[in-house]
Amino acid sequence: MTTDSGEQPLRDDTLDLLFSVVKDAPERQLSVLDSLENKIASIFAAASVVVGLAVSEGRGVDSGTGPLSLLIAAVTAYLAVAFCTFAGLRLVRFRRTLHADALWKFHWQDPPEWIKHALVADAAESYAYNKKVLQNKGFWVLAVMGFAALEVLLVGVALIWSRV
Repeated sequence: MTTDSGEQPLRDDTLDLLFSVVKDAPERQLSVLDSLENKIASIFAAASVVVGLAVSEGRGVDSGTGPLSLLIAAVTAYLAVAFCTFAGLRLVRFRRTLHADALWKFHWQDPPEWIKHALVADAAESYAYNKKVLQNKGFWVLAVMGFAALEVLLVGVALIWSRV
């Protein structure tokens, strides 16, 4: 069997090793995607609690416009958290390796080593595609964390300032 470039033969033991390494890679990436989305949802929940407490505590703020301005800025940061949460949790297309229907349709007459080769090649393509999806999700996790941290900081300063 030769590689896609047709230059060097692909040894069966090499193909077996590559297959064992990459066969579950897209499924593992899907698990990472779920983990990132759970982080986004958890941070949003915490930010919601913080803004709720800030609003309930901020009702009695009479220490001037400083604390009130900070609370307004905190609510604005919360709105940014909400936007980033919805952007980060939007549905994305995630690529998985060939399954039974595609294998049967395209490879039913091929020898087993050709099928393994097709699976390895498809897993590599899926991995590259999914890596970009995961990097995008990672960006939204960082954005949600950053705006949530800003919100907590603004609420904390506003509440402390109103008590001084």
